[in-house]
Amino acid sequence: MKALHIGLFLLVAGCSSATEDTPMPEVEQPQCGIDPDAMQGKPLRATADDLPAAARAVDVTAEGDVVLAATRRGPEGRAGTLTVQQRGPDGELRWTREEDGELGLGVEALGVAVDSAGFVNVLAIETVLYVLGESDATFDGRLVVLRYGPDGARVWRWVREREPIEPWGQFRPTGILAVDGDDVRVLETVDNEPVVALRLDRFGNLVSEHELEVPTGLPVYRMVATFGAASSVYLAANDDDGLGNHPVWVGSFDEHGEPGWTQRFGSLDDDPRALVPAPGGGVYLAYATRDAGASSQQLRRYGPDGTELWTTTLATSDSDGGVAAGTIDCAGQVVLTGGLSAPASAELEWNMRSDLWVAGFDPDGTELWSTTFEFGPPFSFGSGSAVAVTLEGDVVVSGSYLGDAGSDYEPWLGWFSG
Repeated sequence: MKALHIGLFLLVAGCSSATEDTPMPEVEQPQCGIDPDAMQGKPLRATADDLPAAARAVDVTAEGDVVLAATRRGPEGRAGTLTVQQRGPDGELRWTREEDGELGLGVEALGVAVDSAGFVNVLAIETVLYVLGESDATFDGRLVVLRYGPDGARVWRWVREREPIEPWGQFRPTGILAVDGDDVRVLETVDNEPVVALRLDRFGNLVSEHELEVPTGLPVYRMVATFGAASSVYLAANDDDGLGNHPVWVGSFDEHGEPGWTQRFGSLDDDPRALVPAPGGGVYLAYATRDAGASSQQLRRYGPDGTELWTTTLATSDSDGGVAAGTIDCAGQVVLTGGLSAPASAELEWNMRSDLWVAGFDPDGTELWSTTFEFGPPFSFGSGSAVAVTLEGDVVVSGSYLGDAGSDYEPWLGWFSG
């Protein structure tokens, strides 16, 4: 099976046709350059300058370039300009593209995924209507997929059309995206709407659409999701059992939306943070938990049939911000990123510090390596938010840190090498 590159993305029912009329070229994939036995840590090797905003998602090409999608918020919380960039292995800019949306009201990045031929697919929310009242607001958005060639030229744009909302209503879809061979896979989630799995071909044509039979009332704003092996889908969220309890619900679905296995555990003291597909089937769940006032972060592995294989405690805690994202590298290791608290020094403005944290684990949950990055004065407060791994073993992390004024977060992108 071809490698499945995970990102965030969504699609649209009225679609401009694509212009890729020639067969997809075969790209020779380099061998995995990671030696698990030699990895004791990963020092920071390079950072990128002049970033447009903190990247919501990153992915890597077969040649080791990094692609990011980012949006800096506009005034009054409005979505701003979507920026898509491709950068070389040391952060040098290859190309950049900007999108303001069909109506010029802003586009918010959700995710990015690169296929084996180097085509870049971006999922975003395009603002259709935004009206701010004295006590309420109207927001209407739609998911769009933007596809770019290896040179950055836009190939097609796909929009998920729908009826406009009523005044003072809210419609804010979100979703995840992945490439699966030549196809693009999308999962659409909206409050009080069905969860929908979609598949597009490389020309931007919708080839399948299936509703997932998830428990009624799962909160979209706290849901995490990923695509897995054999076209599977995994979801996790706090469920409502009707008895005042809110256990974590974890479930799998096949490519047609049919449910597979489900598991429940814990309560509102347990908060799912990230799902990472396991090679060959199954999934890793990173979640926060609290016990007697103490908080911690856990990593749990479920097998292909939903059996809990193991659970381990991570170094980062819920008070740190915890795990934000994860991925699988070419050696089958789990790589996680987030934030980690550290002692504050006298020159900092606050009596607390949060470093960017990134770590790798083998399939049995053993930590193979970990490293942190200190952002420095005046606040030294930040974390990682997205992670990708090149075939040579470089770990690329996107994050953000509190800027000098103490009011806005600044973007950060770095390469860690073993």
